[in-house]
Amino acid sequence: MKGKLIVVDGTDGSGKSTQTQLLYRRLKKQRIKTAFLDIPIYNSFTGELVARYLRNDFGRIDAYLAATLYAVNRFEAKDKIVKWLREGYVVVLNRYVTANLIHQSANLDKKDREKFKKWISKLEYEVFGLPKPDLVLFINMPVEIAIEMIQNKSAKDRKYLAGAKKDLLESDLLHQKESLREVIKTAKGMKVAKIIDATIKGELKPKQVIANEIWKEVHAII
Repeated sequence: MKGKLIVVDGTDGSGKSTQTQLLYRRLKKQRIKTAFLDIPIYNSFTGELVARYLRNDFGRIDAYLAATLYAVNRFEAKDKIVKWLREGYVVVLNRYVTANLIHQSANLDKKDREKFKKWISKLEYEVFGLPKPDLVLFINMPVEIAIEMIQNKSAKDRKYLAGAKKDLLESDLLHQKESLREVIKTAKGMKVAKIIDATIKGELKPKQVIANEIWKEVHAII
């Protein structure tokens, strides 16, 4: 039986890492064959280049070039992901192709974004042959709260920044606002996407409440 590819994505600071881990543990607890991957993969061949980009070692580079770097990084994991799916695993990914659609398109003029998204989809799904997700869960987190979450991140979990508190994109408030706009727009344009609201009446939901909402969507397709 073919497995399922499930992606959790969203803006920086939206709780993706926490929620992917909670989902992964819940699947294991249910004795469901599952695998997990954190993307970008910093300990891969291209991982250090991604880290250097996020540390702003190269300065601002064209969105197409940045997106290609991330795409190649994902391509390095293609064989592993495909193998898991063929073996019937539920594969949980923290970010995927959708991260390119959100973050790099946010760096472009609005009139150029749809063309860019089509280019990204062709590059990653057709040229590189990455498997398409069965479900994408976009966490919708207001920018103001997301920024607070970024500030509270532990440095030990972000070694790729070499001591910095924020990466290139996290430090750009306009980018964060445009990324959130693209989260909503991208989700509405995908048949397999669901939006998970991280707040209610302006207050952050408990992480377990968000996890339960994610589980409801995942359980429906596995």
